Amino acid sequence: MARAADPAELALTWQQGWLHLPAGEGPDSRPPIVGPIGSEYVQDRLKLLPRQVTWPTVVFLHGCTGIQAPERRIAGMLTRMGYAVILPNSQARPNRPSDCNIATGEWGLAPEVHYFRRAELSDAMGRVRRLPWVDMSNLFLGGFGEGARAVALWGGEEDVSAYLIAGWTCISPSTLEWLDGLRLPAGRPVLAIVTRDDPYYRWIEPKGSCGGTVAGSRDVTSLVIDGTVHNVFVYPETWLLLVEFMPFILPINMLKRYPLPLKEWSANSLKEPSLIVSLYLMMETRLKMPSKNQLKLVIE
Repeated sequence: MARAADPAELALTWQQGWLHLPAGEGPDSRPPIVGPIGSEYVQDRLKLLPRQVTWPTVVFLHGCTGIQAPERRIAGMLTRMGYAVILPNSQARPNRPSDCNIATGEWGLAPEVHYFRRAELSDAMGRVRRLPWVDMSNLFLGGFGEGARAVALWGGEEDVSAYLIAGWTCISPSTLEWLDGLRLPAGRPVLAIVTRDDPYYRWIEPKGSCGGTVAGSRDVTSLVIDGTVHNVFVYPETWLLLVEFMPFILPINMLKRYPLPLKEWSANSLKEPSLIVSLYLMMETRLKMPSKNQLKLVIE
């Protein structure tokens, strides 16, 4: 697919992609930087960043409909946790076909799009390595839906610390078997999250999850949520597992800024950092707070 690697189109997917950079601390007391990467607003503020300051960075590929609520939610939450988040924008390609029908739950309608996403990922990773504020020792790669498929099939980069696959089962219909599986390097942790009755995968047989495609692998944590919504980021279970998976980089001032959401949580129960983060993340996203017994997750 010659168009997939078109330099002009790839440049658009980067320039019109979004950046979420955490707020500054100490002398760098600025608000978060959020906006299109190629915009004058973002570029002017990046020039003012202190030298030799780096952030752990997540490159996150959006789903079939572009940068929407699921992508903005995880980008916003990861930024609050201390990560820079970069979202390349595949929809910036002119006259780009759509691979899915959100009304019917069908996908695979434009298979060439999967070549687009792979080329966009390769281009973005090359650009990220040239950014002075990226902590290359803490570089993460994730995706949702269509973007998660591109990540799962990426083949891997040695300098990626871990991978997040959200809203994808790693199982394709028979007409698209070349999209099957999880092809990431051994020794790198993978977190895969999907709902059991995701409307995009109801028609695909056999059923399963990314964890099932690599049975016995100690590197893959697979969470199958008992739900029917494609957007896994609306479920508290996703956040509870995510903060266990991602290193804890939450600024302490976040804990001082918000009151405790539930009186039932004792001081002892709040000693676990990931639990603290989970509570505040869910409060920020207005998700329903779980009871203590609901915090027990079933991991496949």
